[in-house]
Amino acid sequence: MPNGYIHGDHSPCRSIKSVLEALEGQKVVIVLKGCCEEWVKILKVCHEVVIVEMIGHKCNCPVKFIDIDCICEVITDCRAVLQKFLDDDDCH
Repeated sequence: MPNGYIHGDHSPCRSIKSVLEALEGQKVVIVLKGCCEEWVKILKVCHEVVIVEMIGHKCNCPVKFIDIDCICEVITDCRAVLQKFLDDDDCH
């Protein structure tokens, strides 16, 4: 299984998808493969796609659909969510 994710295991440290799910509603920086950084608000994770609102984007339709496999990093400063990861025994 990719990234050690086991179906039915909802540990936040298992995959980028589980990290994104834990951060729904939060503003984060995602780093796409190719080192492109984007400042976004995570709206919803649906199967292998994350739906985001692009922060500060000047177009009339700032919603983007991103294949989760294209994301290599998620950067956040959301303390409450970070604590959830730090408290998870699987992360140690």
